[in-house]
Amino acid sequence: MKFRWVKKYLYWCITALLVIMGGIGVFYFAIFYSNFFLFFIIRLFFLPLIPPNLIIW
Repeated sequence: MKFRWVKKYLYWCITALLVIMGGIGVFYFAIFYSNFFLFFIIRLFFLPLIPPNLIIW
């Protein structure tokens, strides 16, 4: 008897573990490297909002 649903749950388990590990990594990075993390967030979200003509000027 084959259990085909086992593979589906294995994929979900691996995905959940990777998401949890990524969240822990981001949390660690945000706590111990907060200055760089805040600069990265500001640069990531607010730099595209500056019009290109202000950057050239």
